[in-house]
Amino acid sequence: MRKLLVRARASSLSPISAPGLALGGLAVALIACGGPPPPVAPIAPPEKPKPVEIAVAPPPDVSPVPEPQGLVAFGRVAHAEASATAIASWTGMPIPGAKEALGAVLGDELASVIDADKPFDFAVRVAGNMRAPSAQFVVSVPLRSLDEAKAKLAKFTLTPMPNGVIKVDGLAPPPKEETDEPRVCVMAATPGSAPARLVCGDQGAIESLAPYAMRTLSIAPSPSDVHVEMRFAAVRDSLESVRRLLPALAGGMLDGKKDMGPATRDIIEAAVGDLADFAVDSDRVTLDIDAKPEGAKARLRYSFRTQQATLTKMLVAGAKEVGFLPPALVGLPADVDMAAWTRPGDPTLYDRPRKLFAAFLDETLAGEMPGADRKAIIALLADRTLPIFQGGMVFGRGYDLDALKAAAAAKDGASASDKQRAEHKAAVATQAVGYTLLRLERPASQVALVIKDWATLGLKVMRAKSAKDKSKQPLPTLRAAGAPAGVKLPPGTTHLELSIPRPVRHDDKGKVTFAPKPVVAHIFIAPSDSSAPGTSWVAVGLDPKLVAGRMLAARTPTAPTLGTRPESKELLATASRSGFLVTPRLAALVKIADRGDRAAASSSADMFATAFATSAPEAPTPEALGGAFVTTIFVPKQAIGATVSTMMRR
Repeated sequence: MRKLLVRARASSLSPISAPGLALGGLAVALIACGGPPPPVAPIAPPEKPKPVEIAVAPPPDVSPVPEPQGLVAFGRVAHAEASATAIASWTGMPIPGAKEALGAVLGDELASVIDADKPFDFAVRVAGNMRAPSAQFVVSVPLRSLDEAKAKLAKFTLTPMPNGVIKVDGLAPPPKEETDEPRVCVMAATPGSAPARLVCGDQGAIESLAPYAMRTLSIAPSPSDVHVEMRFAAVRDSLESVRRLLPALAGGMLDGKKDMGPATRDIIEAAVGDLADFAVDSDRVTLDIDAKPEGAKARLRYSFRTQQATLTKMLVAGAKEVGFLPPALVGLPADVDMAAWTRPGDPTLYDRPRKLFAAFLDETLAGEMPGADRKAIIALLADRTLPIFQGGMVFGRGYDLDALKAAAAAKDGASASDKQRAEHKAAVATQAVGYTLLRLERPASQVALVIKDWATLGLKVMRAKSAKDKSKQPLPTLRAAGAPAGVKLPPGTTHLELSIPRPVRHDDKGKVTFAPKPVVAHIFIAPSDSSAPGTSWVAVGLDPKLVAGRMLAARTPTAPTLGTRPESKELLATASRSGFLVTPRLAALVKIADRGDRAAASSSADMFATAFATSAPEAPTPEALGGAFVTTIFVPKQAIGATVSTMMRR
């Protein structure tokens, strides 16, 4: 028993259990001594998964880009639908609007995504070099929505491109020639009034012009309903190179013309050279058109960089002389249907052109008439006649409506003889010709002498030709005449009658039936009244009383006149150096002569609606170093409507 206890103690101290006893004792000792328990290692929380980063494309860059190199023209139709509506209101005819026109041209599917109330733009540039230049053209169409356009055009191939641009393959028609560049259309969201645009053109044009059309031209202001601008800077180097080579080129082309005299060569070279200089002088051309309910108004401004060409100098000269209408024009009779005016120009600018023309005329007529007659014609034309018109003038023509109605109403019936029908036509023609007035800045005596010399010289040439041809036809005659019955002419007035024979009439068997009366043209040359000394009036027509009466009315104007017509209000407010006007009454003349009092009775009060064009030079400015030339055109809706209705009336 004792032995068993000894063995049990020995086994309790074996190496296997000793460490456990030691650790247990140590733990009891530490507790007993008051020490803290050992720290427990913290358990780290599980890591959260990192978010997956997805690359987001930056928004398209729609900031403006610079003008492309070689840009020569651009333009805009700002209000296509409103302009079409205005045009329809002018004519009173069912003209389709812009939306209907787009549908007819482009198809309803494409037209449905176009916003016809927003601006349509275009741009043109010159590509290549001077030896092989080419034009690149794009048109930019406003879209209602980019998403809508993508949906409506889904049948075409839509290919995403950089910067949010979408290429639309198959929309543009194929090129006409195999060598032509393919035509391409692209669309994208754009700044400006339209949220998106469709731009079409050749491949090269799209690459160079589409960013400009989408991002720059789209936000340009709209100065008018239609705006077009041309710039010559991009082609100036080419123009100057051509100008330097022009003398050699012209000489080479004319050397083979053995029948061409030196004077003809000189005038051709001068004309071509001056046109080339004019192109080099040119800087910029702008055209603005407004289509408003009250009518159409256009303004064309041609600005110059230099003044090398004679034509340039003629156009920009006289900026200080720009003013309102000349009093002689304002005082024309109220029934004028056409008029024109010019103010005096610089006579020195016409010296060289006049000399070149005189030499050319001398050379041309050398084989046609004796030298003395030839010299007389040249002197009369170049030295005496042209200077008269360089001093400025006023022109007007019209007719007496009541007299024309009376002549046209006297219709010849089916039983009328050939003589009666001929006399009726002559009476209608006399009134249709009406009267023509000229106010010239030269004394009446000088003008009368020039007119007499022209008539005398012309009759001399005709007699010589008649004798050469052994013709037996009667020739015109000229004579001085007194005042028409019941008309008192002012002192110093010359009245000339130019009688022009008419051929005798024959029946079917060749027998003479009657000899019509000659056509007699009456020419009056009268001095102006005391308010305009040194000037004169010339009046021409077939009815002497009508012609003389209208001349006297213009010489000492009393109402009604052109200036008192309500339709002249816009014209009177326009400053100019020259211009012309026309009324629907001129178009109605043909109808009245043909249909007599029926057409005259249907003439409306709008027959005097006045359409006009005026021109005015502008002095040089920093923007136009060579000056500018401005043309203004105004066509009231009444003139358009009256002309259309007159021409459409049967």
